[in-house]
Amino acid sequence: MKEFLERIKESKKLKIAVLSLLCAVAVLIYFLPVESSNRENVSISNNTEQKISNEEKLEAVLSNIKGAGNVRVMITYESLGEVICANTTETQTNTVTEKSENGSVKESETVVENKAPVTIGSGNGENPLVILEKEPEIKGVIVVAQGADNINVRINLQKAVETVLQVSPNQVEIFTMN
Repeated sequence: MKEFLERIKESKKLKIAVLSLLCAVAVLIYFLPVESSNRENVSISNNTEQKISNEEKLEAVLSNIKGAGNVRVMITYESLGEVICANTTETQTNTVTEKSENGSVKESETVVENKAPVTIGSGNGENPLVILEKEPEIKGVIVVAQGADNINVRINLQKAVETVLQVSPNQVEIFTMN
């Protein structure tokens, strides 16, 4: 193992390979599904929990970058996410025909549309069928790391955040931890 670490220190290609592997792991961790016990009521608290979870995942990955040390992450969002559920639509059409004394016919049509969510499960365990879940849009990311005073560590942290969160460089700020 020690020889492997020495080879990594000496070889630029191995450094790039290890960094790429770390970024791939970060992407994999970020996109793992987040379980939710009840999707019926998508609330602000669920979004807050997911945001904290994303920050914790990112902190764990970034702290594994060589020289980063202890890392803290804060992600701000432009908007809340959106959950779109499947709905059933029932349409009822009623046509009323009226005849007047002079022989003219007047028809009026009333359309009533009822929408209800499609649910899965039975009894109290019913949950709506989610067909699309949009992630909240990221506004900015702050990373505070012990090793951020080193320019190479700072660049690696920047690139990892950009890759994992698919954000532009101007949305990411890296600071040195005191």
